[in-house]
Amino acid sequence: MWRAQEISRTENWGAIAVASVYTWLLLNKQAVQSLHSRAIWFVAPCLIFVGAIRCIDNIIRINSIAGYLRLIEEVAFGEDPKQKLPGWERYLTNTVFHSWTIASIVTTVVTWPLAFIASIVASYLLSR
Repeated sequence: MWRAQEISRTENWGAIAVASVYTWLLLNKQAVQSLHSRAIWFVAPCLIFVGAIRCIDNIIRINSIAGYLRLIEEVAFGEDPKQKLPGWERYLTNTVFHSWTIASIVTTVVTWPLAFIASIVASYLLSR
């Protein structure tokens, strides 16, 4: 559960950080242009990249824990798929909820790269 909360926190604080960076840069555009460096505009994409790496790490760890729990459930509850108490991970695998889990992972895999690309384009255009 902690890993899922950490993913949510990373997404929320990442969005706040990126919005704060762009807001500050836009409000201080004249001062930033006097630095003769466009690199400062690419701080936000770096924050998004770090957030994406952190979320990927948490997803990988969640999946490894799920696999381990599935093994424990097979030993503890047996391997009969029609058992009344299959265990949480095997229950998820055999229900419609499993497709929601896959959909959320796919959404995450699509959203982070799109946010990263959009921030690079925005940083490039705003730095001109």
